[in-house]
Amino acid sequence: MGEEGADQFAKTTILGLLATPHEIAKVILFLATDRSAYLTGATIAADVGQTAP
Repeated sequence: MGEEGADQFAKTTILGLLATPHEIAKVILFLATDRSAYLTGATIAADVGQTAP
């Protein structure tokens, strides 16, 4: 997907933007730490609201 395709896709998201690799890495880092110890069987959707009801 080129830059133009990414821009078009971003417009379809609720927030009108795409997550950066750094933002996704922060979610992964959270899940790899003890701070996420109480999450069991949960789905974390880091999709800028794409799957929001």
